[in-house]
Amino acid sequence: MRILAIKRRLPRSTRSGQNLPVRELLARLAQRHDVLLACWEDEAGTDALPQFRTLLQPLPKGPNPPAGAIFDLALARHFGFAPATAPWLRQLIDEWCPDVVYGLDYQTLLPLDANPHCPRVCALVDNRHLVARQRWQQARQRPRLLAELMWSYLLHRRCAHAAEAFTFVSEREAAGFRRFTDRSCVAIPNGVDTDYFSPAATPRDDTRVVFVGSLDFPPNIDAVRWFCRSVWPLVREAEPAAQLGVVGKSPVAQVLAWHGRDGISVVADAPDVRPYLAGAAVAVVPMRSGGGIKNKILEAWAMATPTVATAMSLHGTAARPDENIMVADEPEEFAAAVVRCLLDRAWRARLGQAGRETAVNDHSWECAADRLEDCLAAAVAAANTEQHALIA
Repeated sequence: MRILAIKRRLPRSTRSGQNLPVRELLARLAQRHDVLLACWEDEAGTDALPQFRTLLQPLPKGPNPPAGAIFDLALARHFGFAPATAPWLRQLIDEWCPDVVYGLDYQTLLPLDANPHCPRVCALVDNRHLVARQRWQQARQRPRLLAELMWSYLLHRRCAHAAEAFTFVSEREAAGFRRFTDRSCVAIPNGVDTDYFSPAATPRDDTRVVFVGSLDFPPNIDAVRWFCRSVWPLVREAEPAAQLGVVGKSPVAQVLAWHGRDGISVVADAPDVRPYLAGAAVAVVPMRSGGGIKNKILEAWAMATPTVATAMSLHGTAARPDENIMVADEPEEFAAAVVRCLLDRAWRARLGQAGRETAVNDHSWECAADRLEDCLAAAVAAANTEQHALIA
């Protein structure tokens, strides 16, 4: 197949959770298909470009062409979409003649919807309506978030047929989109490089707890705040020697404020998170918001690092509570699970080994690439069948 993938920004950063599946999946598809990733903006950073063909083609200059109805323009304006992406994609299709167009994220919905003459698949990173509904239900000031809930509902209704198929990282998010469309909604969980993330021979520190994640990402900021405020004091009460490492890129002031307090250290922009996972007795994933699959769980599993997570963090993973991961939502339960991993070496060894086996057996990038390949081929076949039916 000739696969034209489109994305807003060239995925230069290798540490971005949203770039990771783009780089890994397209690299594998490029081994057996003709793949081009076209983007209309460049991403800041100096990391190497992926191991497949990329094209940076800026949007046409001048006033944006009309996207259609006034309602479409209102949606584009609210979500920061660029109507100029529609003719931008049309030109690429005319020049490159792909068998299928693969859109990456919500920014590609408008151009996909405006170019129905080519088979299309859209990968939606998170389900924005589910995330908005979750935030609205959890927030005390519900009226403040009601508008965003309604906008996300309208967006999904409007773009429910922008592609022949939509992919999500979890079945929960795929099911949430099926209420809007009769098109195929497929769950393709993220994978993890189990050769790069692999157990280390060095012993683990019985006092060390670690959180790994982008520290400018709002759900991660909320998770760190909740854990440090509500859970960590209980852990330190039971184990005064416990140390917490918060490791990630671009920490905001709210996160940096915890550095040096109660055994907490914030490690900014570590070039490699593996030593922190390898040295910790337990990794924590105290997420309370956000969608998608948590790569931090997959990476901890691959490193055989025992992991404690909230229930909502498990979506899209092959989690089996108390077998390959510990699950807790209340501060007292979460703290008790962390303390058990600190104190019980035999228990955490079993938990870590089970996590490693899960990463290898259930979350390989090769399996995810095979599923995406099947989805793209099915979209091409469905479009061809429809075309033949119209001719007949």
